[in-house]
Amino acid sequence: MEQDSFTPDGFTPDHAIQFADTILRAKMGRGLTDVEAILLRGAFNRATYEQIAAASSYSANYLRQDVGNKFWKDLTQALGEPVRKRNFQVVLCKQWQLHLTLEAFPLDVAPSLTLRLPDFAMPNAGSQAIAPEETLAPFRQPLAQSTRIHWDPYSAAPDISQFYGRRQELERLSQWLYDDCRLITLFGVQGIGKTALAGKLILETKNQFETVIWRSLSAHQPLPLTTLLADLVQIICPQTHPRGTLVELSQALCASACLIVLDGWEAVLQTGVYDGAYRSGYEDYGHLLNHLGNTIHQSRILVTSREKPKEVELKERPNGPVRSIELQGLKTSAVQSLGQQKDLNTSSDLDWQDLRDYSMGHPIALENMAARISTLFNGNLSAFLKQHPSTLSRDFRNLLNQQTDRLSDLERQILHHLAQMPQPTQVHHLLQSLPRELDTEQVLEGLQSLRRRSLVLQEKTTYGLHPLWIQFLVDPTKP
Repeated sequence: MEQDSFTPDGFTPDHAIQFADTILRAKMGRGLTDVEAILLRGAFNRATYEQIAAASSYSANYLRQDVGNKFWKDLTQALGEPVRKRNFQVVLCKQWQLHLTLEAFPLDVAPSLTLRLPDFAMPNAGSQAIAPEETLAPFRQPLAQSTRIHWDPYSAAPDISQFYGRRQELERLSQWLYDDCRLITLFGVQGIGKTALAGKLILETKNQFETVIWRSLSAHQPLPLTTLLADLVQIICPQTHPRGTLVELSQALCASACLIVLDGWEAVLQTGVYDGAYRSGYEDYGHLLNHLGNTIHQSRILVTSREKPKEVELKERPNGPVRSIELQGLKTSAVQSLGQQKDLNTSSDLDWQDLRDYSMGHPIALENMAARISTLFNGNLSAFLKQHPSTLSRDFRNLLNQQTDRLSDLERQILHHLAQMPQPTQVHHLLQSLPRELDTEQVLEGLQSLRRRSLVLQEKTTYGLHPLWIQFLVDPTKP
């Protein structure tokens, strides 16, 4: 929803219109015309000229040639840097933040602008009907200068010396960095490889950014948000003396092309709840995610977490500025590469698929199984598979225990009842097996939370568990 008033927490279409009007009056001696305001609002919503024309009384040709050509040239002259339909949001936002900081001239955004805008609704930019004509892509060409990488001073850089698979995920994330996707969340169960994938992504895309910053929230006590923000701004803009505000971060992200990785977001979330609440003293981290999702800038933020933050779940859409990837287990080809690296051998390619199924493709489960195969079966995968390969190692059980320690009582009940089901089940069947005091809304909230944590398998409207989870839940103490 667009904001009707001036707020430094977001750059809305109204802000773009008001700022364009102010800058044109100051530099060109004229204000924004009605049709230019219509064009600016439509372009802000990623609409094509044809879509803007369909929602107004003007033709697409008139908007493109008679209005657009002159308008973008005037903005270029007024702002002193190239402005086009594809990049005007980044340019206007950067200049807007700069003028806010320097107070170069007053921005009287409320009463002075009385444009007579026609009463029409622009198409929803997140709907399937929108196919953006031009996408904001400030990172198409590598930067000339060398990239500065700032790893977390309190934790080691991620070890990617043995990195298997994930090529599809890497390509998808890399494309999102090129697209107008400003906030990306990479979530999945503990140990699935989120940190390693984020580290690999940095090495493959670092030349597209002026600065790369890695901060681990889970390797040590998370910093208060103001301390973290001041740290980030100080790195991006070394000459400043930041106070640790969201406005300062916005200005820094507009001024420089940065990639910021916040690893281990679950460290600021409460355990034992199913609503994605934040730990006491860290509630403002939720405001940070909302701010990053709403603010236009030329940087990218990647968050890794064991569970998807609810702020991301509410704002994400397929081609929008906020997106997420749920990291699943390794594919069979990656499992085979890892197994062969560990000197496992087999005469059947199907054995690699079976190993993948038994382990969920989880790297830690695979490492434990590979060690057992090497030690007890002389590396013979087929011999191992004839036994009971789904037996959980102590290390993997400890990992699953850490994952379930974060759950609420409601989530535990749902998991244990799903473990008793002979096959994936519908919600109404699950309700029948749960205590009567739980209503449908509670169960749906619990299932939604378990999906955020990647702990249940969903196939359309049925829910189930992986056999390894079932084995663990039926007897969590068995070695």
